[in-house]
Amino acid sequence: MFSFNEISKSYKGRADSTTCLALSNVTFDVRDGEFLCLIGPSGCGKSTLLNIMAGFDRPSSGNALFRGSQIEDPGPDRTVIFQDYGLYPWLTVEENVGFALNAKSLSKQERRQIIARLVDFVRLNGFEDRFPDELSGGMRQRVSLAREPGACAGA
Repeated sequence: MFSFNEISKSYKGRADSTTCLALSNVTFDVRDGEFLCLIGPSGCGKSTLLNIMAGFDRPSSGNALFRGSQIEDPGPDRTVIFQDYGLYPWLTVEENVGFALNAKSLSKQERRQIIARLVDFVRLNGFEDRFPDELSGGMRQRVSLAREPGACAGA
C-alpha cells in the first residue's frame, strides 16, 4: 500500500539560511491490512511523515508511493484523523458528520441516508442529537472518523 524509499525532508529557516532536517533516509513499507504506529519524542518527524503520507507535503528527496504511484497531492483514498478531532462544538453529531455533504449536490434524503449509514458504521446510534462536549473522547474520535471523506468508504 505505502512504500517509502530513503525519504528525507528538510525545512529552511524563516529568518536565516539555516535548514532543519526533519526526516533522514526513512525507508519502510506498509501493506494492506497492516497498522503503522509512529512513536517518538516531540520534534522527531512523526507529523512530517504523516503529512507526506497524506499528500499535504512532499519529501525533499526519496520516493513516497501509495499503491505504486508517487504521492503528490492529498486524495480521497488517504486521510489523516487529527488528534484534536476538529469537531464544530455548536453542531450535533449528525450535523458534524454531514457537514461536508452540504457542499455536494445531494438531495436532503440522500444526505440523511449517508449520515445515518456513517453514524451506524461508527456505532453512535442514539447519539445523533448530542453535542461534542456531551461525548467521550473515543466517541468524538469516531465522529471525526465518520466525517472524513473516504475513511468509511465501506459504510
